[in-house]
Amino acid sequence: MLKQKPCRAWLTANADPADTIVYVGIDPSETRRIPAIEHGWAPWTVRFPLCDPPLLSKQDMLDLARAHGLRPPRLYELG
Repeated sequence: MLKQKPCRAWLTANADPADTIVYVGIDPSETRRIPAIEHGWAPWTVRFPLCDPPLLSKQDMLDLARAHGLRPPRLYELG
């Protein structure tokens, strides 16, 4: 909710639903959430790129981020 309210306000003011796509970063273990997320972001189109092939585990994603010089958030490092 903390991120959704300002994002929705910005989208409403600046983004035409006819040509705007909202990308949501949920992984394949959370696909059950997709219908509610799509409903919640209507009228914008929503895509879930982490749920598309090739499907990567969270560890795969963290390894890929590190390989590109990105540091994962500190909470990931703490387990």
